[in-house]
Amino acid sequence: MSKHLTISAAEAADRLAMRELVQAYAHCADRRDPKGQMSLFVVDTHFVVYMNAKDPKPSQELRSCDALAPVYASLAHLVEIALWAALFIICGEFIDFGTAFYHSAVNYTSLVYGDFIMTPSWRLLGPLETANGTLLFGISTAMILGVMLWLIQTRFTDLKD
Repeated sequence: MSKHLTISAAEAADRLAMRELVQAYAHCADRRDPKGQMSLFVVDTHFVVYMNAKDPKPSQELRSCDALAPVYASLAHLVEIALWAALFIICGEFIDFGTAFYHSAVNYTSLVYGDFIMTPSWRLLGPLETANGTLLFGISTAMILGVMLWLIQTRFTDLKD
């Protein structure tokens, strides 16, 4: 028997808002819509990257939604890998999500380690996911180059012609 917890109306509203944000983000990620993903966040976003945990100075700072396009593309790939992992669990190939996610990431990125082998009935999902990942990395590369071109053209208006 499950135990139900009582939550306040404010907490229920917060949970609903978070669910709607995640669903909207996933919707945009599925459609490879970086502009839609960017519209979910504030215009004056300040994203700080620390590559060295011992250095208090950030190694990179991104100060706009447009500069975050590669980050959105990476997150979209992680969502895609997680969806494949969920499919592997539904098919009964893996019990825990961590192992399924690892196997999915190996297939998606074409690493093909071979440390986990799927059963013969589901084995063709591996090459299918690899083909899917390869195509989507190509789309992401095109999207990132398109954003870079747009950024260059807006900063250097004399290059448009």
